Amino acid sequence: MANALQIRIAGPADAAVITGFARKLGETQGDPTDLIDEDAVRMNMVSTGSPMTVLLAEIDGKPVGYASLLPAYETSYAASGLQTVSCSY
Repeated sequence: MANALQIRIAGPADAAVITGFARKLGETQGDPTDLIDEDAVRMNMVSTGSPMTVLLAEIDGKPVGYASLLPAYETSYAASGLQTVSCSY
């Protein structure tokens, strides 16, 4: 099947891909790109027990984007929810 989209929860083995996407996102936003490294991503973004969930999008098995989901609380609405950061290439 051509162009099969799959979205899955990223794991520690995906840290290099997530790091690359995060650097590209930082470039587009004018943020520093030299502060993030693969080991930090592995520990803080995709390790067990992290409050963040990272989703990885793939087309035909090739990574094309990610989204990180973080718990958030909106005081204006007195409601919890999710804060998201996403990037695709």
